[in-house]
Amino acid sequence: MEKKTIIVAPQDQGKRLDKFLSSLFTQISRTRIQQLIKEKKVFINQQPAPSVHYQIRANEQIVIFFPPPQPLKLTPE
Repeated sequence: MEKKTIIVAPQDQGKRLDKFLSSLFTQISRTRIQQLIKEKKVFINQQPAPSVHYQIRANEQIVIFFPPPQPLKLTPE
């Protein structure tokens, strides 16, 4: 499982958690970010993120755990 740690800058204070994270991780959809928050894989100051609508504050530590990608199971026709 990959772990990313972010410290919120003062200029990012007041942004919604899901929108903030999706602006940092552009390769991941906002829907997937919201799903990770609901699955308790996003922590703020060592506590699970309360909701996708949470407004972040300056100097908060956000830790995200990205599960490994699932292999595709394709079967030939």
